[in-house]
Amino acid sequence: DFNNKRPSKQKFAIIFALDVIEHLENPGIFIENISFLMEKNGLLVLSTPNLGSLSYFIQGSRWFGFQDETHKNLYCYNSLAYLLERKGLEISQHKTVSSTSSPFYNWIISAIGLGGQILLTARKKL
Repeated sequence: DFNNKRPSKQKFAIIFALDVIEHLENPGIFIENISFLMEKNGLLVLSTPNLGSLSYFIQGSRWFGFQDETHKNLYCYNSLAYLLERKGLEISQHKTVSSTSSPFYNWIISAIGLGGQILLTARKKL
């Protein structure tokens, strides 16, 4: 249970948390537990809906991130980066991605950082 207690003492080189963090009651404890599980040079791969996306600005309350009632916390890149930084992780790479039926739109929107999903990798601060 990553929301409440430290998990196993086993360490991992790569941890994937794809479309998980937005569903959690306490994402800070989750990130602390993930960090605890990471090997010294371990890598976290994380994705979540992007509250800073063009689709959010256009759709407002109809945005897909609000349509899922199990979403408890939503992030833009800056708020997610702040959380990870506070919990001892530094972002190695990040981008936004979109998956509409228009490849050109997806490319443009992602290139300017306004895609519907944040995708990032983070490492423990040394």
